[in-house]
Amino acid sequence: MTDGGRLARRVAGFPTTVFSEFSALAAKHGAVNLGQGFPDFDGPEEIKEAAARAIREGVNQYAVGAGAADLRRAIAEHCRRFYRMEVDPETMITVTSGATEALFDAVMGLVNPGDEVVLFEPYYDSYAANVEMAGGVARYVELRPPDQAHRAWWFERAELEAAFTPRTRLVVVNTPHNPTGKVFTREELSLIARLCQERDAVALADEVYEHIAFEPARHLRLATLPGMADRTVTVSSGGKSFSFTGWKVGWAIAAPELRQAVQQAHQFVTFATASPLQAAIAAALRLPDGYFHRLASEYRTRRDRLVSSLAQAGLTPFAPEGTYFAMADCSAHGFEDDFAFCRWLTAEVGVAAIPPSAFYSEPHKAHARHLARFAFCKTDQVLEAAAERLARGREVALRGVDPDATCAGMARVSKARRTGAKVRRPAPAGGAALTPTYDGRSAQRIASEVERWVEGELTHTLIRAPARREQFTTDSGIDIPAVLTPADRSEERFEQLSLPGVFPYTRGIQPTMYRGRLWTMRQFAGFGSPQDTNRRFKYLIANGMTGLSTAFDMPALMGYDCDHPLSLGEVGKEGVAVSSLRDFEILFAGIDLGEVTTSMTINASAIVALCMYVAVAEKQGVPMERLGGTIQNDMLKEYIAQKEWIVPPRPAVRVVVDMIEFCAKRMPRWHPVSISGYHIREAGATAAQELAFTLADGIGYVEECTRRGLPVDSFAPRLSFFWDVHNDFFEEIAKFRAARRIWARTMRDRFGAKDPRSLQLKTHAQTAGVSLTAQQPYNNVVRTALQALAAVLGGTQSLHTNSLDETYALPTEEAVTLALRSQQIIAFESGVDRVVDPLAGSYYLEHLTDEMERIATDYIRRIDEMGGIIRAVEEGYPQREISESAYRFQREVEQRQRIVVGVNAFRAQKEDPIPTLKIDERVHEQQDSRLREVKASRSKSAVEAALMKVEAAARGSENLVPPVLEAVKAYATLGEICEVFRKVWGRYREGGAF
Repeated sequence: MTDGGRLARRVAGFPTTVFSEFSALAAKHGAVNLGQGFPDFDGPEEIKEAAARAIREGVNQYAVGAGAADLRRAIAEHCRRFYRMEVDPETMITVTSGATEALFDAVMGLVNPGDEVVLFEPYYDSYAANVEMAGGVARYVELRPPDQAHRAWWFERAELEAAFTPRTRLVVVNTPHNPTGKVFTREELSLIARLCQERDAVALADEVYEHIAFEPARHLRLATLPGMADRTVTVSSGGKSFSFTGWKVGWAIAAPELRQAVQQAHQFVTFATASPLQAAIAAALRLPDGYFHRLASEYRTRRDRLVSSLAQAGLTPFAPEGTYFAMADCSAHGFEDDFAFCRWLTAEVGVAAIPPSAFYSEPHKAHARHLARFAFCKTDQVLEAAAERLARGREVALRGVDPDATCAGMARVSKARRTGAKVRRPAPAGGAALTPTYDGRSAQRIASEVERWVEGELTHTLIRAPARREQFTTDSGIDIPAVLTPADRSEERFEQLSLPGVFPYTRGIQPTMYRGRLWTMRQFAGFGSPQDTNRRFKYLIANGMTGLSTAFDMPALMGYDCDHPLSLGEVGKEGVAVSSLRDFEILFAGIDLGEVTTSMTINASAIVALCMYVAVAEKQGVPMERLGGTIQNDMLKEYIAQKEWIVPPRPAVRVVVDMIEFCAKRMPRWHPVSISGYHIREAGATAAQELAFTLADGIGYVEECTRRGLPVDSFAPRLSFFWDVHNDFFEEIAKFRAARRIWARTMRDRFGAKDPRSLQLKTHAQTAGVSLTAQQPYNNVVRTALQALAAVLGGTQSLHTNSLDETYALPTEEAVTLALRSQQIIAFESGVDRVVDPLAGSYYLEHLTDEMERIATDYIRRIDEMGGIIRAVEEGYPQREISESAYRFQREVEQRQRIVVGVNAFRAQKEDPIPTLKIDERVHEQQDSRLREVKASRSKSAVEAALMKVEAAARGSENLVPPVLEAVKAYATLGEICEVFRKVWGRYREGGAF
């Protein structure tokens, strides 16, 4: 009898795992192995020590079959902590030898011969084998790659519904999903839940990557959906979350009846898992929340590094929402299938990947012929080595094609290698492997055509009909040529523009931009009392707003409580009135701060607002590690432009750095500063000045943080920027592009940042408030729409559109809804979201981008020569430059050199009044009354002790955030805390400048 004849039929058809072939191939060719899906680094030292301690203490015999009692308790605690899910450790948990065994046990214990099991493909390779060994019948639902209509991998709803039949026993849901990196949405999981309940099916939820999901995706446990607690088996393990895959400690969680099915199979498979390792994983599950947030953050960094490397190598990566893996489209390379490509990549380029057709059923393997799967659970050194090899592979390809070719040339070189054709390899000029965007001969020919056109058609036309003005410039004074052609761009290099999501990010920080995810639509909400603003929040959320944006009133901005004499007449007028934690509790009542992101526009007293937000979240049961959002907190621009301060510049910047440091360590989803050009522009700066002074402010904060000893990559990924968007349409778009390019190069070359997220300039934008006119206010709708479109074409990640009535007062609900609708029309009707970078390659736009970069870098150089931005602010340099620009602008309006429709031209004979929002004066009385109640009910001694700690920290070098947080929890008021700062550092008065 042959060996093959001895195999049982149930296993005879199983192929050798694909990992065996490619691991051997990688070893043979010395390739960087991005195929194997396990980390090449260990998990926390304290967990290894816990395993060693258990061994030394004699925890070395069989555990009970269901698992060690302490591990089962830790799993139950983990479910309660992260999912608010109550699990009985005695009757609902079975510990297994890895998640793979738990999956096998569940299928063996639940599936009878002939039962149907729904599988999403591609799938983890054990799923189909398990179903076959149980005698079940697999029915497949295909996950399709992201496309124009879908930002993530997706499936046809009708296909899933058709897969469920009266014979369906089980559906396997892997989220976050291996190998695609998809994180199933609430809507998708709700559909699966409905089908399970309608067909009386059970869900087997493989959630081993539960803590490796990347914003904005959020992992949702299927068992927590209505009706699913009693029909879901949830599988997870300690391998992926703690980097101990070799320990093979997994578990299944289910209602007692389902858990018994798993337990029955388990007792005859492995019976028990290594006891000391169970003790160690119990300790791992009890690690603080910060560990799990850092885990996701660190893997996101690795993901971004790999995705960037793949894109630069000419592949089309699909940025995963979770897991260790990224899929990429390799069809441009021209190989017949994914196995041929992955073998070539391993042997010729020296980087091993896995062909994902191994994860498809036989009839559907062709669906993966253009794909490859890469693992990024590797050290920085390994990922860097892979990036270098991929880049060299691309350079080889580029040297084998015409100089004006781009990444598509890889396909031609690949084909030449396979067919044995000779590849032309000219030496790069000057030793640099740079790719001109336009070839020299064509540029010369076009330049000659332009010269003939100027002397002919253009000159003759100008004789007959002179131009409206002698010279055309942008609002920043940049000369605008009559026409631009490739001849004007002949010095441009491909590396200057690169590709979306690739350094220097000229074309956007994400490879998919709005194809993947639309910008966050924010509308300012903040007026009157906290109750008023809370109602407005809920109104805007109901109307499609996707992020909260909070404005605070003038007393709060200046560090005063509502009962201070200087607050008279200003309470609740420019934003919401807040004086104590009680106001914040009302402000966010009924809003789950773990589910929304919030932007807060506050600066001098930002540390108090942040601490109050954290305290409210903790009262809701949401730890600070889960909070997402942004606080403006940009003090440098206050001294440059907005003029709302409490103390002198240097201590104010110290507070900003304290907040950056604290958030980097404790609030990984929070942006601790939004470096703001908006107010600089509103004060009268040109677009180029806004660009320069804002980036100079950002450089100043990075310098101060690194002087403190913070590694740049520990905080820079969470820095964000806030830009004004004015009327000069193309100049505004160019400003966004130039900003990304300057920031990326500055962070890499000046500060040595290596994390791609540190190089990516994240952007919020707001349409220009200063452009709104009181005359003909409905014209403001048109202005705002054009400005919003410029922001979108410029690649913003977040956008606020001003309301038509904001030149009079805070907006009414009708006006703010219309402003939001302008964003929604751009997003869903204009079509600009359908292509990643719509205006790329426009000769005029790229010319403006270069000019904006040139002017801004010249300003930054001068600021550096003065000793940095803080010194420049103290000397009044940015303030003087802005004052001069504001004066020039106003003079041009008054002399009608600049037309403002409805103001100095096209005036209306009669202007009808429009409805405006009026703040009831009783708001001040209500706020005073609440503040008196707070002061009467709080512990006076606790407040005094907390304020003494704030003062001690301010006089010393201790980080101010913890003592301020303690103070707000004791109900110390915003004004009391800010008064401590005035006491320690003094008040600030600025000398005049014009």
